[in-house]
Amino acid sequence: MTKDEKEFLDHIFNILGYDTSDGAPPIHEQFYERYKEQIENPVVIEKEPTFLELEQEEKRRKWREYNRVRQEKLWEERKKKKIIMKKYLIIGLSALIIEICSTFYIRSVAEGNLPMMLFFAGISPFLGLPFLGYMVESKTWAERIKQAISSSIGYCIGVLVVIYFIK
Repeated sequence: MTKDEKEFLDHIFNILGYDTSDGAPPIHEQFYERYKEQIENPVVIEKEPTFLELEQEEKRRKWREYNRVRQEKLWEERKKKKIIMKKYLIIGLSALIIEICSTFYIRSVAEGNLPMMLFFAGISPFLGLPFLGYMVESKTWAERIKQAISSSIGYCIGVLVVIYFIK
């Protein structure tokens, strides 16, 4: 650096308020001391969002809302499918129990076993309660046919269970 360049820089730093004499600390230390507070605790200036950024944020918000609603609908559909599958399971199990109990009722009538006949005659009306509500609620023929199929499967399994116990 030439002498003229050094004098020029000293002159600029003097204008800015820095001491450029020979015993003075270096300029960067003077700068740090002067602006220490701003350096250690900077003030963040938030810029105003542009119209495009606002528009994009609005699209993102709408998309998130759309996805949330879609997920809720899918969740509700899954719940309905689980409930429907439970409904057919309940219908099948009820048919199984009715078949077993009706066979034992017929056997008790054939043997003339009065206490057993009274027992099965007393509980028979209650055996169909678990699926009667589902039968009444069905609105379409497809649903009624599915219920009839699950009921017939329950009756068939009941027959197999009774045959197993009789032999």
